[in-house]
Amino acid sequence: MQNALPFPQPRPVPSPGPVQNPARDPGHDPAAPPPVPLAPPRRRRRRLAVLALVLLLFAAPVAAAGLYLFALAGDRFRSEAAFSVRAQDAPVPAAGLFGVLGGLGGGEASDAEILFDVLRSRAMAERIDARLDLRAIYGRVPGDLVFGLPADATAEDLARHWRRAVRVTLDRQAGILSVSADAFTAAEARAIAAALLEESTRIVNGLSAQARADAIGFAAADLAEAEARLRDIRARLADFRRAHRIVDPSADAAGQMGVVSSLEQDLARALIDRDMLRAYAGPEDHRLTQADRRIAAIRARIEAERGAIAAAGAAPGASPMPDVLAGYEALLTDLEFAQEAYTQAQANLAAARAEARRQTRYLATHIAPTLPETAEYPRRWADLGLVAAFAAMLCALALVSTYSVRDGRVAG
Repeated sequence: MQNALPFPQPRPVPSPGPVQNPARDPGHDPAAPPPVPLAPPRRRRRRLAVLALVLLLFAAPVAAAGLYLFALAGDRFRSEAAFSVRAQDAPVPAAGLFGVLGGLGGGEASDAEILFDVLRSRAMAERIDARLDLRAIYGRVPGDLVFGLPADATAEDLARHWRRAVRVTLDRQAGILSVSADAFTAAEARAIAAALLEESTRIVNGLSAQARADAIGFAAADLAEAEARLRDIRARLADFRRAHRIVDPSADAAGQMGVVSSLEQDLARALIDRDMLRAYAGPEDHRLTQADRRIAAIRARIEAERGAIAAAGAAPGASPMPDVLAGYEALLTDLEFAQEAYTQAQANLAAARAEARRQTRYLATHIAPTLPETAEYPRRWADLGLVAAFAAMLCALALVSTYSVRDGRVAG
């Protein structure tokens, strides 16, 4: 028994507590790799949060966009047209329909801006809907939740969708309107563009007719006003003549002044005759006495005629002749202006009618509504790439923000 080999004794097991300094541990092998610590639960939770953030901000949007673009979105066709407002009498763009016909300059910007606003309006959407049933056209793909239109859409929904499906651009310098209409079929897209062209033609024709009617109406109103004023002044002149019992006070005054002038000539001859008589007759010659009496009588008559002209008109109790002449001349001046205004108003009316017949606004079509052969939208891979790029940027921004907040907490 004593020669039997002894059993090996077990080595003492070190305490499970952490070693503060492995270099001082007698059983530590310096060549051995350091032990890999196990990941604590908090770090695992952080990795799960990052994974959830990536799934939520990147994978989910990209998957949803891909599902919509490749499974739900319908192909959209685009028809285009271009036109402008022109006038037959001018090679340049026509002047505004709301200006005076034969216009004072401006350009067709007002007409184009009117059409630009009308084509994008809710009223235009309702007109095209009444003709083509836009709710049926845009509700053809029920699964397209972005560009489709539900059958029970309200008028406001239809107007908002109209502004998205129909794009109108205006070249203000050239006055050219460009229209593009989207639909789920090529024929319907072209039908919408053609309906817009027809409605634009109807609007231009209506505005042109209204402008012509306004121009003629304004000229006719001016003529009626000038005619009424002329009639009024003529009636006042007739009343004036009846009141003073004088057809032409200026002619009467001229006649009376002619009598005075004749008397003055007689007075001059009488003075000359008396002077010649004094040359050879004595002071007591009865011929000198007669000459003096004749001269005195002529002077008295001249004074009497001048007093009659200055004192009163032809009728007893009438106003003084200067006042009568002043009133008569004022009426004559008003009558002259009224006649000139009436003549000018007649010329303006004739010119407005001529311009209305000569100038006609019309819609010049530069590009007829096109019939697309292939669908332009949606551009699935390009749109999916844009969604992925934005999602990646958003996800990266969220991750950077998350780690910045964590580092700030650790540093604190």
